Amino acid sequence: MREDSALRPPDPPDGYYGMVARFLLTVAAVAAVAIALSEYLSWRAIDRVDAANSLQDTLDRQPWGGLAARELTRVLQTRWRIDPGGAEEAMLRQLSRYPNDPYAWLLLSSMARHEGDSHEKLMAHLSAAVGSEPGNAMVHWQAAQLALATEDRELAEHHLRLWLEGRSRFTSRVLFIARRWIDDPGERLDRVLPEGQAYLESAMRHANRQRDVALAHAVWERLEQPREPSERVVSDYLATAMRDDDRRQVMAVWQRLDPAYEPGAIPVGHFHLPLESLPAFNWRTRMPDGARLTRETIDSPPWHKPGENNEPAHALRLEFDGSENPRFRHLRVSFPVPEAGKYQLTGWWRGGGLTTRSLPWIRAQAHETGGRKDLELPSSHFDWEPFTLELEIDQPDDTVSIRVMRSRTDAFDRYIEGSLWLAALELRRLTVPEPLPLEIDAGDGHDTLTSNLPSPRP
Repeated sequence: MREDSALRPPDPPDGYYGMVARFLLTVAAVAAVAIALSEYLSWRAIDRVDAANSLQDTLDRQPWGGLAARELTRVLQTRWRIDPGGAEEAMLRQLSRYPNDPYAWLLLSSMARHEGDSHEKLMAHLSAAVGSEPGNAMVHWQAAQLALATEDRELAEHHLRLWLEGRSRFTSRVLFIARRWIDDPGERLDRVLPEGQAYLESAMRHANRQRDVALAHAVWERLEQPREPSERVVSDYLATAMRDDDRRQVMAVWQRLDPAYEPGAIPVGHFHLPLESLPAFNWRTRMPDGARLTRETIDSPPWHKPGENNEPAHALRLEFDGSENPRFRHLRVSFPVPEAGKYQLTGWWRGGGLTTRSLPWIRAQAHETGGRKDLELPSSHFDWEPFTLELEIDQPDDTVSIRVMRSRTDAFDRYIEGSLWLAALELRRLTVPEPLPLEIDAGDGHDTLTSNLPSPRP
C-alpha cells in the first residue's frame, strides 16, 4: 500500500481544472473576436469592380478566405464570360476549402464546355457536382442538360432517371425530352423511367393528352395486370385507343374488365359496376353545376321476371337541384358496334318531380353515318316503364353514342329540379331477313326478283 501511494502523482491543488478551463475559454474567445474582426475588415475592403485583385488581397490578409472571399468569388462567377480564367481559378480555390457546392461545380462544367476544354475535364467537374449532393434533384436536372449539350445521351438518360426518382408527376417532361432521340415508345419507357407503377401511370396520362396511341400500348404492356376498372390508368388507355379507332382492342379490354360485356352491347348497361368504374367503359359522368349522378340499388326491379331472378338490380339516377337552367349534354356513353344492321335500344326509366317543361330526352346516334333517333320522356313524373328506340347502322365497326340531353329554355320554370332514373340499357340487333336471290334474265338483261311472296292482284 505504501509503494502504490508513493508512485501515484500528487493531486492537483484545489481549483486547478477550473483555472485551465477558464484559460482555454479566454483563448477561444480572443480567437473568435480576432476572426470576426478580420472578417469584418475584409468585408469592408471588398472591391466588386476589381474583384480579382480584391480577392488576392483578401487571401493575403486572411488565408482561409472567409465570407469576403466567397462573395468575391460569387462576383467573378457572374462575370465569368469576361474573365473565364480568373473566375475558374477563384472558384477552384474556393472549392478547395468548401468542396460541397454543387452549383459551383456545375458552373465550372458549363465554363469548360463553353471554352472548349476536354471532355474529361467537363466530366470531372460534373461528377464532383453530383458527388457533393447526390440526392439533389436539381443537380441531376442541370447535369442532364449539360449531358444533352455535349450529346452524351446515355449520361443524360441516367441523370433524367435520377431526377425523376420520387417525382412521378414530371414523367411527361422526361418523355417529351427523350423523344428527341428515342423513337420507339417502349424503348423510351425502359431507358428513362425509374422502376415503379406510378411512373407508368403518369406516362399513360401523358399518352392520353398527347394522343400517342403507340406510347399508350407500350405502357399498357408494362403495367401489372389485371387492373381495376375504377383506376384512372385504365380509362386513360381506353380513351386513347378509342380516339385512334382501335375498337377491337377496346372491346377486348372491356371483356377482360367485365366478363358480362359482349361486343356490340352497351358497356355496363345494367350498371352492375360502381360509378367510379364507368369512365373506363367510355361513360362520361362528369356533371355540370346543379346536377348530380348517383348509382342506386333497386330491390324488386319490374324488368326481372318473378321467380327467375331475385337479385337486386342497379340504376343510374340523374338528379337536378333546381338551381340551374343547363343545356345538358354531359351524361353519355360511346361504344363500337361491329356489325351493320337495324338495332333496337331498350331500357327502363323513371321520372320523379321534374319541374320544368323543358324535360330531358334520350338520343341514340351512329357517328359514321350520322343517323340518330330521339326519344322524349312520357311526362315529368312516372313510375318505372320500359322504352324502345330503333336505330339504323349502315356500316360495320361504327361507333354508337347514347346520351341524355336537355335544351336550355327562357320559360318561367326554366330551373330544372327532379330526378331521372335509367336502368337495364341494352342494344339488340333485330333479325335481318335473308336477301332475295337475283336471277339474270337473258332476254332483256334486267335483274329479276324471285320470291315466295304471293303475286299482287291485278
